[in-house]
Formats: sequence, C-alpha cells, structure tokens
Amino acid sequence: MGAPDTKLELPSRAAAVAEELERAILNGELRPGEPLVERVLAANFGISKTPVREALKVLSHRGFVEAAPYRAIRVRLISSEEAHEIYQVRSLIEPEAVRLAVPFHDEDSLDRAAAALSYADAARSDLAARASANRRFHRALYEPCPNHLLSSLADRIQGQVALISVTAWMTTSTWVDEAEEHLAILSALRSPDRELSSRLLKDHIEKFTKNIETLPAPGGSQSDHAESEVGASE
Repeated sequence: MGAPDTKLELPSRAAAVAEELERAILNGELRPGEPLVERVLAANFGISKTPVREALKVLSHRGFVEAAPYRAIRVRLISSEEAHEIYQVRSLIEPEAVRLAVPFHDEDSLDRAAAALSYADAARSDLAARASANRRFHRALYEPCPNHLLSSLADRIQGQVALISVTAWMTTSTWVDEAEEHLAILSALRSPDRELSSRLLKDHIEKFTKNIETLPAPGGSQSDHAESEVGASE
C-alpha cells in the first residue's frame, strides 16, 4: 500500500488512509478477519497513529472493519447468514427508496448513474474499483429520494454490500449479468411505468441473494495472538 502524501492536513490524511485500506480490503489484499494494528499501519504509511485511528473509525462506520473490547480491530468477516440478513434488509429499503426517487430524477441524476456504470465496466477485474462504481450507481438511483431517513439507511449498508459482493465475485464472476441488470434498471427510470425500476432492482437484489455462497472462514492470520497488539495500538 502506498503511503499518502505526508503534507496533507490531518482530515485529508485520515481520508486517504481510509480510502487505501478500503481498496486493499475490497481487492483481497487484506483478508476477512485480518487484524489491523494502528502502530503497524502508521509505520507502513509513514504517519502518526492519529489519522490511522480516525480512518479505522470511518471504516468501522462503513462496515468494513469490526472491533470488540480487548481485541484487535479486524477486517470484517461476514458469515453467509449475516450476508443473507444484510441483503434481506437491502431488499426492503433500496427498492422503496428508488420508487420514491423516480419522479425527482432528471438528466443530471441519470447521467451520474450512467457514468457510474461506465466506470464499473472499465474496472473489469479490479474488484475494488468495480465495487466503488457499483455503490455510486446504486446511490445515484435513490439519491433524489425525498425520504432522507430511508436513503440514509440505504447508505449505511452500502459498505457491507460491497464487502459481500467482492467476496462472492472472488468465487463467481457474476458481475457480467449484474451489469446487464444495472442497464435495465437505468433504462427503466425513463419508463412511463414508475414502478418498473423499483421492481427490477428488487429482482436484482434477490437474485444476488440466492447466489451468495458460504463466505471464507477465518484463516491463520486471525489467531488470537494478534489481539494482544490492541493495547500497543493506543
């Protein structure tokens, strides 16, 4: 992982660290369950522990890492059962947010959604870039939703959705079919049928739910030995 520019202000440093760690997690460079020790990360990035600590807080909020008392912060390990639960919640929230957003879409919002699909297509096998573009696409679909609580709930699970998606993609390259479904959903936003895009999105989410396979079990890098590092991470 390349170190961010050390001349950046603290908030920018933390954002850069969070972005780089997220990319490493989504590309599989940091595996599920792998401990993330502040002092080690700080040394790798050539910065103090403070921006690393702030970056880990951001990643925790997004659902990429998890922490427990007296245990090291780790890359989140999502079980198959948890993945199904997250996608069940997504199936309830996101299609409704899109349904409410439909009357408020304009050419600019549709262009943002289309641009995200272009980024996803260009990403090809770069899973982190594809996941990032997919998140931008889905957010563009429901961004005009007038129910801000609903859209914020959809936002809150997007990181977990990305983590589940890339884990599944490492097993099966389902993104080809998903890309075609995305195009159909985008096209439906221009349809006189205001319910069509929401229905297609719900089908899209439920189809992926059925494709979720057993996610990786913890490996040797997840031993409790690393947990003693927490106190040193301060």
